[in-house]
Amino acid sequence: MPATGAALAAGRIDLDRAELIASATSVLSEDLARAVEGLVLAGAGQVTVARLRERLAYAVIAVDPEGAERRRGQAERDAEMRLYADADQTATLVLSRLPQIEAAASVSRVTALARARVAAGMAGTLTFHRCQVALGLLLGTLPPAPPADGAPPDQPPPDPDPGGDHPGPGGDPGSRWPGPGPAAGDSPGDGGPGDSGPVPGDGGPGDGGPGDDRPAARDQDAPPGGGPACAGPGAKAHGGDPAGSGPGDGGPADGARDDPSASVALRS
Repeated sequence: MPATGAALAAGRIDLDRAELIASATSVLSEDLARAVEGLVLAGAGQVTVARLRERLAYAVIAVDPEGAERRRGQAERDAEMRLYADADQTATLVLSRLPQIEAAASVSRVTALARARVAAGMAGTLTFHRCQVALGLLLGTLPPAPPADGAPPDQPPPDPDPGGDHPGPGGDPGSRWPGPGPAAGDSPGDGGPGDSGPVPGDGGPGDGGPGDDRPAARDQDAPPGGGPACAGPGAKAHGGDPAGSGPGDGGPADGARDDPSASVALRS
């Protein structure tokens, strides 16, 4: 890389920067390496080493995107977990070559859980709790964080329209706040204080409701065994039935009310 050597000889960059450029471009062909030189060398001496490393990473991807993707996939396949014993009977756990997005998301979650523990007044620094949370997640032994100091007990959200037409929860009719949920045992038909109508399942005979021990409303006028109260010629001809639901009496068994052909069919 003659341009990098010339910049080093002229004092525009130091040895550390020259070695960084050579290392970052070592995975490229000679032509692509010179293209990276042209992108970063002009201002390499005026930026920090960390900033130069970042520029080199972007430049390498820009000149060889397919090769960069291939190298990333290979590096992820070589991911490692390492455990080192420390001198004070502790240990160092290292995960390397992880996918960047998943690794960043993992750190964010661990940090959020650690901050919750600190907010709850648990002793220890944030770094300490991050390590404890990470171990707890790996082992499946992480206990739930207690509520933060001074946090109120669980309660419904505040009414966003307290000055509405109604003084109770929910504000005026235009309020979108749902208000507190129904009290336990106050669903329709459970006998709670909010019930104002019949119990569900009591809409008619035979539906399993409490009114099933009474005859249907339309047949309550039929005397036992049939008789004059049964309307329709078919009822007189057939003699009625104990429930008052014979043909022609207007009960639920009528296929066609007072249809003479129905009584004929029954007699036959």
